Parts: sequence; C-alpha cells; structure tokens
Amino acid sequence: MLSRSALRGYVLEELLAKLLQRSGYSLLVREEQDPIALSPAANGLRVRGRGSEHQVDVLGELDWPIPFSLPVRLFVEAKYRGSAVGLADVRNALGVINDVNEHYSAAAASNALPRPFRRYHYRYALFSASGFTADAQQFAYAQQISLVELDGPAFRWLLDAASRAADELLELALSAGLDSFPVNQMREAFRRALGTWTVTGDGNDSAEDGGVEDDFGVARSRAERAAGGVGATSSLPAAELAAIAAQLVELDGALYFGFTAAPFLLVVQPDDPESFDRLGRADGDAEPARLAFAGPRGGSGEWVLVADDGSVLRFGLAPLYEQFVLGAAPSDLRRDGRRSGASRSVTVLGETSDVTLRFVPVAEVGAGDGSLDDDRTSLLRAMRADPALEYRGDRDRVVSAIDRWSWAAAARLVYTLRAEGRPQAEVIIAAARNGGFLDRATVYRIAEFSPQRTLRGFTRPAKRITAILHSEGVVAADVAPPLVALYDHGVLATRFQVPPEFVEILPSIFD
Repeated sequence: MLSRSALRGYVLEELLAKLLQRSGYSLLVREEQDPIALSPAANGLRVRGRGSEHQVDVLGELDWPIPFSLPVRLFVEAKYRGSAVGLADVRNALGVINDVNEHYSAAAASNALPRPFRRYHYRYALFSASGFTADAQQFAYAQQISLVELDGPAFRWLLDAASRAADELLELALSAGLDSFPVNQMREAFRRALGTWTVTGDGNDSAEDGGVEDDFGVARSRAERAAGGVGATSSLPAAELAAIAAQLVELDGALYFGFTAAPFLLVVQPDDPESFDRLGRADGDAEPARLAFAGPRGGSGEWVLVADDGSVLRFGLAPLYEQFVLGAAPSDLRRDGRRSGASRSVTVLGETSDVTLRFVPVAEVGAGDGSLDDDRTSLLRAMRADPALEYRGDRDRVVSAIDRWSWAAAARLVYTLRAEGRPQAEVIIAAARNGGFLDRATVYRIAEFSPQRTLRGFTRPAKRITAILHSEGVVAADVAPPLVALYDHGVLATRFQVPPEFVEILPSIFD
C-alpha cells in the first residue's frame, strides 16, 4: 500500500495544479494531447527524452508566451514529508529535464510527419512541505531548478487540505481491502472534479455539466463517472472516491506564478484573491510595492510584497535563492562600488491580466559566493522583518486576538453586509445567538443556498468589510476575523465561528 507521505504528495500536486490554473497552467493528462512527446504509464504519463522515457506525475503547459523562449512546459512535483527534501530528488529533477529538453532531433522531426514536430522548453518546480536540505538547495541553485517552500504559516491551509484528503483516501483503500493504491483512478477522479482534466468529448463529460467547476453536483458526477470507468479490479469504490474529490472544489485559496529577472519562478499567494484581481486589472506601469519578511526577527514566515492599495502577496523561497532573486543585480553597482538604487520587480500572472510589482531590493549580506549560510539568511530576513505582517490563520486569530470588537463596529459590519444583500449578516447573527458557532446545514438554510452550491469564499465579504473598517480606524489590526470556517473532519468546512464578543453584543442589537 502507498505510504501516507507519498499519497499526501500526490494530492498536494493535484491541488497545486488546480490553484495554478489561474496563471494559465493547463495540465497534460492523456498521451493523445501530444503523442510525439507523451506515452501512457501505469501511474500517469511518461515523457520521452533523448535517452529514456520518464514517469511524470503532474505536467502542465503555460499559456503565457515567454519572450525569446519556446513554449514552456512545467513539471510540478510535491513532497509532503516530515523531513527536508534532499539532494537525490533534485538530481532526479535535473536528469529528467535535461533528457526531455534534448528529445528533438532531425530524425524525430522527419518521422513526425504529417504532424508538425512542436518543440517545448521544459522546466521543473519542486515543492516541499518541510523545506530543502543545504546541498539540495546548492545543487538546484546551480542547475536553475525552482524550489518552492510551503512550510511557512501562510500555506498551512493548503497542506491541511491535502493531508485530510489523503487520510480519507487511505481509509477508503483499507476499508475496500486493496493491496495497492490505484493512483491513476484517484488522479483522474480528482482532475475531473477540480476541472483540471483537459480532454473533453471522451464520454465522461456531458452537456448538462455546464462547465461549472465549483458545484458539488457537477464535480461529484464527473468524478464518479471517471472513477467508475476504471477497468482494474483493484480500484476504490467510485461513489466514495467521487465524494472525497468533490469536497476539494470548496478549497478557498489562490496561487499565481510570479517571474523575476532571475531564472526561478515564484508561487505567489494573495491574502485576499478579490483584491488581487482588482490589482491585476489595473492599467499602466509597474505598481510600487514594499518588500518585507512576514515573520518575527527573520524566523519562520514568508516573504511578502505589499502593494500601494494594501494587497499582500506571499511567497515561499528557498533561503539560498533569496538574495539572488530579491537582491540588487550586479549591473546596479556603480563605479564607486555603491548601489545605484535601481529597483527589482516581480510579474505575477493573473487569470485575465498580469501585474508587475516594483520593489527596493534587499541589501547584499556577506560574501555572496553562492554558499548557504544560516546566519546570513537570518540577517537578510531580519533586515526586512515586519511582525505586523505575520500570517495568522483565522482560527489562531479568534483565539489569540488582543483587540475586541466594539458595539459600534460589530453593528456596522452587520448593517453593511445587509446593505449589500449578503446572507453572511444573518449567519453571523444566528451564530452569535447560538453561542458563537453555527453548523454547515444551518448556514445553507439561512442563506437559502442550493445543496449543490459550495461555500468557497463564504467568509470573504465579512473579511473585506473588516479590512475597510480597519483602514478607517474603526477596528484594530489584531481584531478577530468576523466569520471563520472550521474543519472538524474532511476537507469541507463543518462549522462557522464568530468572535466571543459577538455573542455578547449582537443578540442585544438584533433581537
């Protein structure tokens, strides 16, 4: 049977592929999409190289054109272990991309006729839930392999979702008495549910689906048709697998690709996807932004870019890469040895547009010889540390918030939600009357939602209004979020919570 850590990595890869769709990342899922480069494998696809075929878990193609480059295909590999990813995994990544990038030959091109031989530039992004060892970073840095760290607090929601789904899958496999885990069946069911399956018209899509990707009924129906169509005798029960896959359509988050002048990609997470969408639609030149490290004194945390409108974008970067990606370029050095003050930028690819954020680069620390030094890394982060930007999940903020909601602020929040016609107003009042909590079924009843509708993004309107109240000085920065989704089991929110002071305040106002 597949190990728990391996299955968590597989699930995490599928979630990453879904979230990165916003940046024009489209999965390759069947060999028919490119029979010259792809072939079927027991657990997915193989990609042909010059000397061998290579098993690939998640392979996507970027729709965005890159200047002076062939179209880009990206390997995404995720490791969800209890220890840091080591040198062996990075060496494997290098071997794969070197071989597949050398697949082209004149003979292969002539044999491809009448189909034209299309060439691609393959890149590799390795994600880790527990960081990377020093030698893995040094090797990847030299070979221009992107390392993305997900061990910061801001990505905890994503890792928790992958872990919960993997645990449910393992429990289902064990209860079904399987000796081996059917990875292909799981992947196709997840991709059908999440909307990352890029082949249509193959009998598992129907007209009544309507193209909706965040509807429970559509997601579950697609996943169950795919899961039930697997011919292997060792397979998971289709209905139960579809239910696990369909839950993930409620995953409330967003990731985007970010590109700098360095040959490494960033994976950027906005604190508020809605505010980023507004920022991404802005016209004009690069937007000024402040670069900071969102953690205490250079410790655990993430790098952040804070735009002028207050939008916060977070990204995890392997420590060795930090000065190279975020520091000043050698060309910024003047004849007198001082920096010219030139800025650096990150271009983030959104769903319909891109936005370039310009920032003052970090200062050069130490010799800068390409070696990994913990003291230098800590100093670099400490120089830009901003504890006020430290990421705190909603549940942590409810428990540890220092500042309380006032009577006037709580009332204004609810009245504003009502003025916008938001059902969250009545949900918050009902939760306050119920001791601070409200179960999922009651939320559906109060909001008059269809059972097929997800609650993805349900807490965002209340958070957005809270941010406005903070900007006006009505509430403090450390006030508890007004509505929090809680997960007692599985991937779906099972309950919603309001701050303790709402229990004291709101019933007396809205009796």
